[in-house]
Amino acid sequence: MRNHEALKDAITERDAEALSYLDDVRVGKLGGGDEGFFLTFHFSQNPFFSNKILQKTYVMVDEDESILDEARGTDIEWKKGMDLTTKVMKRKAKKACPSRKAQIKVEKVPSFFHFFSPPDVPEDEDELDEEEAEELQDAMEADFEMGLVFRYKIVPHAVDWFTGDAVDEEDWEDENDEPEDSTEAGKGEETTDVAQGFMAKGANSENTDPPECKQS
Repeated sequence: MRNHEALKDAITERDAEALSYLDDVRVGKLGGGDEGFFLTFHFSQNPFFSNKILQKTYVMVDEDESILDEARGTDIEWKKGMDLTTKVMKRKAKKACPSRKAQIKVEKVPSFFHFFSPPDVPEDEDELDEEEAEELQDAMEADFEMGLVFRYKIVPHAVDWFTGDAVDEEDWEDENDEPEDSTEAGKGEETTDVAQGFMAKGANSENTDPPECKQS
């Protein structure tokens, strides 16, 4: 999974340790008249969080056209001191003011587990300036693309990822192709088991085209 083009930059070393407790990933379609799909990540008991299942849901305006309405994720119940998505910064009180309490600040850090906290879309989009709107659009598209990678690439071919047989189509060469001239070079629910070795295996897969995301 860490070798997949769309996922490798999102998974840190500490994420990899937590993901070693991942037993299964499942995908299913929404019901009740809603369009979209959900992903469920099943974990064994681990030292990082209490949840046994983390879910990501994508509600679509039009699934055939890949138009996203909203994304929802599980609130992760982190165990004390084990939150992989933040770090606590503590500023000691100055000697001149010993009675003053130390200042504590919590900062976000890169982590795959931000996947379960999708971008927030404000109720009033007019509150966003042009730059903020573009950043939100990019974040929503990147988030949805990762969901599609799990739905169409990872889950259906988990065995191939485990064995290392999953490869990018671009890795295949046509033996009938002549080499380029050197002077021109540079021009319902589906389920699958995910073994612990899944984290260390795999190969790049072609990217899914970015979806159109509706900000609402």
